[in-house]
Amino acid sequence: MKRFISALFCIAFLILTVVPQSFAASDLVEVSQNKPFYMTVLGDSIAAGYGLEGYEKDPCYTCKSYGNILAEKYELSSDNTYHNYAVSGATSSDLIKLIEDKKYQPYIKNSDLIIISIGGNDMLHVFYNAISEAFGASLEDIKSVEDLKSEINLMTLKTLSDSLTKNMPIALEQFDSNMDTILSKLKALNPNGLVIVQTIYNPFESFEEIELLQSLSKDTISDFNKVIIDNATNDKGEKAYIVSDVAKSFDGKAKELTNINGFDIHPNAKGHEEIARLLDEEISTHTFTSWIIDTSADNDSSGVDPEKARWRNVMAGFFIMLLVAVAMIGIVFIKKMKEL
Repeated sequence: MKRFISALFCIAFLILTVVPQSFAASDLVEVSQNKPFYMTVLGDSIAAGYGLEGYEKDPCYTCKSYGNILAEKYELSSDNTYHNYAVSGATSSDLIKLIEDKKYQPYIKNSDLIIISIGGNDMLHVFYNAISEAFGASLEDIKSVEDLKSEINLMTLKTLSDSLTKNMPIALEQFDSNMDTILSKLKALNPNGLVIVQTIYNPFESFEEIELLQSLSKDTISDFNKVIIDNATNDKGEKAYIVSDVAKSFDGKAKELTNINGFDIHPNAKGHEEIARLLDEEISTHTFTSWIIDTSADNDSSGVDPEKARWRNVMAGFFIMLLVAVAMIGIVFIKKMKEL
């Protein structure tokens, strides 16, 4: 009797282990391609698509932002394989909080590509506060470059310069620390995903009439981009993330690729197309691998219909469960017989 029970368990074990594996082996295949299977975009208003036609604060899927352009090209769906969690106005500190939020962590973990635009607001918050302090007006009161020029005098320029000289190094140091934290938290959640971080372009390069502002913005943005570039390699000399040099691509083209003439630093539609092109150029050099269901295995030369194949798998699972149930009933029956 003991031999009978042992044999029954062996059969059940073999069916439970070997059969499912044979189905899995035939239905799943490893696929490699030069585009992501699952992409997440993080960061600020540039990544969100602020200022574009069709932009909505939440979600950011209706405008032609560079993330949406890439998702369409890679045939990713906003329902499950593409997510844009960029937030207009977000700083690097805000991004850390988002990464720590358990609501977003499953999407970050599943992504084989994460694209980040961050740092601009760390700098701009200091810059805008300095403008408000220098001109005694809020940023909303300044609608154009002409408005800014009309308010400028030697006193306002000195106040602007002093404010930036005092506060920008503090913001830069915090950004440097935050970038290290962002990377550490991303890698802890997703050690194998490809991370791309964009450099910050200079929207103020065309302010020839305001030389101090032009010079300060150029030097400041250069310092922030140095942080982005330097943090791309960790202390061990390993590549922590890929740098997409948007700043270089936008150099000399601020009027063409942004809305700066309306005192809006955000990329226009043409600017987003350029960022998408630049990112795609980098992404296409990488290989992404995933396991997917091989539908061709169910419709091969044997002529098996996919629907029949699925029904076959369901029936196989049913018989496995039935066999286990019979085995358990048999054991209980044998024990009862011994007690009589």
